[in-house]
Amino acid sequence: MSRFDAHREMLENELGLVGEKVDDGKATRYTYVKGDVAIAIDLFDPTRAGLTPQFRSALSNYQLVFFNGHSVYGTRDLLTDESSFQSRYQIVMMHSCRSYPYYVNQIFRAKATGAEPTGWAGADVVASGESSYPTDSPRTLRPLLESLVDGMAKAKNANGAGAPSWNSVVKKMNDRTSGIMYGVAGVRTNAWKPR
Repeated sequence: MSRFDAHREMLENELGLVGEKVDDGKATRYTYVKGDVAIAIDLFDPTRAGLTPQFRSALSNYQLVFFNGHSVYGTRDLLTDESSFQSRYQIVMMHSCRSYPYYVNQIFRAKATGAEPTGWAGADVVASGESSYPTDSPRTLRPLLESLVDGMAKAKNANGAGAPSWNSVVKKMNDRTSGIMYGVAGVRTNAWKPR
């Protein structure tokens, strides 16, 4: 619950967002608006739903899915059900210890198709290379959310000119933490185009 509270405080106190309960109180929904772009952010209460079923439901319904928890040495079953992933492009961020070697391949295997066997066109994965700490999670999520909203606004109003690159997003994330070493996988040949 302390992780939920830390993310809620970041959304409300730092980004100035106001939440409302949704899904019978399982989540608090925030709407982040910049210009004429808006994204809905649902923050799920960990005391109101089971972790694996809720995470897999998020994979089916959201384009950005964020996890803050333990890696459990790569044994979590959150990403093992390939049918949970949607076919649309997704960003999956795993804020857990050494999530890059543990979970990136699971996501790309799930997003792979016959026409695109690497899965890279279907996802970008933000993951950590070293141990992470729960207190760093809101600090690293904030620049990702800000960059996504900025990028969407630029894509809508300036045809993408000046939108933040993954390198600049990750630099902001790494500048706000000490030693976690975030990186993004799948972006080498992936050029997302807004619909």
